[in-house]
Amino acid sequence: MKNIKLYFLIGFTLFGLLSCEKDDNKISDYDFNVFDIIPDLSNNRLYIIERDPGKISIIDYEAMTVVKSVTTDAVIGYCSIGYHGNQKELYVPAKDGRLLIYDAGTLEKKDQIDIKRSTLCVVNINGILFISTDVWPGSIRVVNRAARSLVSQGGDNEDSRLMIIPNTNTGIIEVTTTGSPTDVDYFSFNSNGIVVSHKDDIYHGDYPVSAAVFQFFPDGGKYITSSAGAIYDVNMKYLNRLSKGGELFADYAFNADASIIYCARSNMNMIVSYSNPDLTKIREYKTQGNPYKIFRKDNVLICV
Repeated sequence: MKNIKLYFLIGFTLFGLLSCEKDDNKISDYDFNVFDIIPDLSNNRLYIIERDPGKISIIDYEAMTVVKSVTTDAVIGYCSIGYHGNQKELYVPAKDGRLLIYDAGTLEKKDQIDIKRSTLCVVNINGILFISTDVWPGSIRVVNRAARSLVSQGGDNEDSRLMIIPNTNTGIIEVTTTGSPTDVDYFSFNSNGIVVSHKDDIYHGDYPVSAAVFQFFPDGGKYITSSAGAIYDVNMKYLNRLSKGGELFADYAFNADASIIYCARSNMNMIVSYSNPDLTKIREYKTQGNPYKIFRKDNVLICV
């Protein structure tokens, strides 16, 4: 089990933080075997994903309480939140070939779709579900949520992680999770989920990439990935990196215009801020443990 501590960094200025955390009574400890964390910041919630035994928990980070937990009885992967009509849903890919669908607010199970292959990741773009499976070729299964039917198959890598490019309704970055080196692919789909274009990784390991450590810049034009803080444009062209020495990072967050990048140090009890685009270190902030995930909402940085 992984013990996680939830607390806040507050009071942002243009150049950093005015204070480092709220009172101790706003710090809570939890024991989870964490695989991933999905933020729902508009509702002050974090979804804690435990791959095995397939448990999902909702934490209200303002109240510091576990709102609801459910066990899926399956080994699960990278989940996501999306809408089916006006209903907010949580999509849960399972190793046994099922795509499980839960009400995002209550964690009541609503539906399941048999994908017929082990699934690792799912994302929803306007009612079209893109699901990463363990088969190649055709590793990405595209399913119409309303019709519950297969639309198309594509993809270049089995068991990959899929990330929607912000401010688009058509673009997905695919990152491999198995084999070496880690590769990245770009896909553009039309509104029906049919592949329009595909770009393959031109580096194949020349620069660092990680499916587990990956964040888009707010405008979707770039992404930052890996413990080295490697920065690429959305066309997968390598641009720069943050770490020049022994710094290792677990996660990243941004202020509204991305002029500041906040970096969770995985090998120290610290969050570091950098200016963007010149990547000059601004300041270091002490934490009570190695930060695992960080999320920014308004003038608050939520740290796990």
